[in-house]
This record gives sequence, structure tokens and C-alpha cells, in this order.
Amino acid sequence: MKDSLNKYLYKIELYVLKIIPMLLALCSFLNTTLFYFGIDLFILSYLGGVSFLTLSFLYLSSYVFHFCMHHRMYLYYITIVNIISYIDMEYGIPVSDFELYVIYLSIALVFIVLITTFKLCKTSSRNI
Repeated sequence: MKDSLNKYLYKIELYVLKIIPMLLALCSFLNTTLFYFGIDLFILSYLGGVSFLTLSFLYLSSYVFHFCMHHRMYLYYITIVNIISYIDMEYGIPVSDFELYVIYLSIALVFIVLITTFKLCKTSSRNI
């Protein structure tokens, strides 16, 4: 009984570790987009805001559990967006709000393409 409970909890843990980066990336993107249009939803910051310590744990977990590059792409996206936000907050990036929003959209687009590519490569390699 205890072993089956542990296996069940292990499966839940793996599933949660796999979807958390996706949810964090989605919250980050939505928060950035809505904030640009003057909508400030604090709940997105509370749910999707992540520190570098949390990101470190998620990176470590992705290697410990042998997650694929597709999974880590969400973490890379979050890391890059957080670094840009930190630099803008501390030093200021000399661009307009629209230009900064275009930068964020461009980063999101690049990562959508990368995530899709890695996912398709993973799926096609399974079918061989």
C-alpha cells in the first residue's frame, strides 16, 4: 500500500514539474501583454512571478528527471524575460514602451518556434 502511494505521488510530482514551466511562461506572457495595455492583474504576478532560486530548482529538476529540451525551453524563456525585466527595472532600457513590448513579443515568438520545433523533432523521432 505504501509503495503504491509513493509511486502515485512520484507520478504526480513528475506531472507537476512538467507543467509548471509552461504555466509560468504563460503567466509571464499574459502579464507582460496585459500590462502593456494598461491592465495590471496582480494575480498573474503572484501566481506566475518566479525568483531565480525557483528557476534554479526547476532547472535542476529537469536534469535530475531527464526532461527533454522542449521542457527546458519554457525555463529559458522565463529566465530571459526575467533578466530583461530586471535590467529595465534597475538600469532602464532606453526604448519606448512599445519597442520594449515588441522585444518581448519577438522573444516569445522565437521561443514558440523553438518549442514547436523541439516538440515536433521529439515526436517524429519516436515514430521511427
